[in-house]
Amino acid sequence: MSKFKKKLIKSQRDISQIQRPDKKDHHPCGDSLFIRVEPLKGDGLSMSFVGKMRHPVTKTQKEVTIGRTKDIKLSDAKTTWLNIKKTAIEQKCDPNKINVSNRQQTLK
Repeated sequence: MSKFKKKLIKSQRDISQIQRPDKKDHHPCGDSLFIRVEPLKGDGLSMSFVGKMRHPVTKTQKEVTIGRTKDIKLSDAKTTWLNIKKTAIEQKCDPNKINVSNRQQTLK
């Protein structure tokens, strides 16, 4: 993780301006939502929306993949993440087990 504070991602334009990192990196979008950026072989780049939260019971850090940035808009990812987070807290369960049917499918 870099030592300087990263700029908050607020729009699709901000997403398109993210530079290719040397190793896996996270860029904040607010409300514990991040964009995970991973370099691929060659000049490839993988960007996905992920939410981070503590498990309501075990208090361990959990990371939930919401979808790829090319498949889902920032506003939709944020709405989906906030719903998953709220439901996980109310039901006291792992956020990865919630709302699977409503998440963007990344497999083709």
